[in-house]
Amino acid sequence: LLFARGVLVVEGDAEAILLPALAKLLGRDLTRHGVSVVNVGGVGLGRYARILQRAHPEHGVLNIPVACISDMDVMPDCAPEILGLVEGADDPKWENTAQRKWRATRDFGGDDDSRLLGLEERRRLRKANDEQNVKTFVAGRWTLEYDLAFSGMARELLVAARLAAKDDAIHAARETHDRVIELAMTEYERLASSGMSAEQISSTIYALFHRKVASKAITAQYLVDIFEQRYRGIVVPREGLEERLPGYLVEAITYVTSRLEILHEQHQPSQQQSERQTP
Repeated sequence: LLFARGVLVVEGDAEAILLPALAKLLGRDLTRHGVSVVNVGGVGLGRYARILQRAHPEHGVLNIPVACISDMDVMPDCAPEILGLVEGADDPKWENTAQRKWRATRDFGGDDDSRLLGLEERRRLRKANDEQNVKTFVAGRWTLEYDLAFSGMARELLVAARLAAKDDAIHAARETHDRVIELAMTEYERLASSGMSAEQISSTIYALFHRKVASKAITAQYLVDIFEQRYRGIVVPREGLEERLPGYLVEAITYVTSRLEILHEQHQPSQQQSERQTP
């Protein structure tokens, strides 16, 4: 944290495992850029980010980009039923907003405009500690895993989750990678052709983590393998990958790796200076 040229503050193991691999595939290797990933193991990212904020910024600020990666923690309205939290849209559990720990889109207003305002306010509160060079990048919808699935990585995430669920069996040679992948691909094709919406498919996949079928950290490890096998050999790996990733992850990686480019530009002589130095 204290000796980095850039800092990514994350909430859990999955982000800590996944982000360095994604950054490398996007041509922004965190090690090369001197970026540390700080896993705080929960929420409250702002407490750690404030360490790199000056108490008196009028005397200067630290030239260290700090990106806090935060979940939005708002489910799509279909998710509570899929996760078994409610039974239908009229379940009385929907009304206990003060007691329940989860939130869904419908909790933020009865019409589209009021919901949009409510969600924007929630996003603003997530960014309450943004000052100086500290910025918070909030998930577009719910959590890392859900947003990955919704943005275009649903098949990859499902395969990785099924591999994670069978990790012990694979290492004990009771299952094979190929068989688990084959079954997961069939499962995904069934979901994709079921007529379910993208929200329902993504929520169904996320249910594997909610029900502890698969570990988020082990899933992230398998997901890194999948991404590296698919994109490592491409000359410009970010093409085909960047558009399938949640935008907030790409923006955060770009931000924390920007300092090296800025310093490089500052130390490059101008064209006029180069001409004067030319013998």
